[in-house]
Amino acid sequence: MKKNIIIILSIFISSYVFSAEIEFLGTGKFNLNSVKTDKVKYVSAIFDQTLVVNKSNSIFFKVGDIMVGRKCIGYSKTIEGKTILEGSCIYKDSQGDSIFTVFDRKGNAGESGSGGQLKMEGITGKFKDFNASCKYDAKYIKNQDLYLVNFAKCTH
Repeated sequence: MKKNIIIILSIFISSYVFSAEIEFLGTGKFNLNSVKTDKVKYVSAIFDQTLVVNKSNSIFFKVGDIMVGRKCIGYSKTIEGKTILEGSCIYKDSQGDSIFTVFDRKGNAGESGSGGQLKMEGITGKFKDFNASCKYDAKYIKNQDLYLVNFAKCTH
């Protein structure tokens, strides 16, 4: 019994000690389209986004690494005042290695918000075995166009 407890504690401690953290800053220009009916409001966003690594103790990323997502899509649906935003994107680094992401949070596409969840899954190259869970906040800036700045903290 004592041996089993030691083994379980060792596994728990090693998984905690070896988890890595990554912080990303993302930015991009958004194109929004919306449709509103009597009961439902739909908003879709097509966007390109650049992710920059601000902080990392991960073997997959170094501070300053950059990834680019092209033709990402986000969408929100509002029914009876409750809105959920979801979307996905594929990001590539300078070597073409890829990560697939899915995200969600409360709020409309094109409106700032916090409490977002982001899941990252490696697809190719050095990211093949990469998986991460992230929390993110989104802030939008309206100039002549609409731009997003988001901040994500991830663990894997």
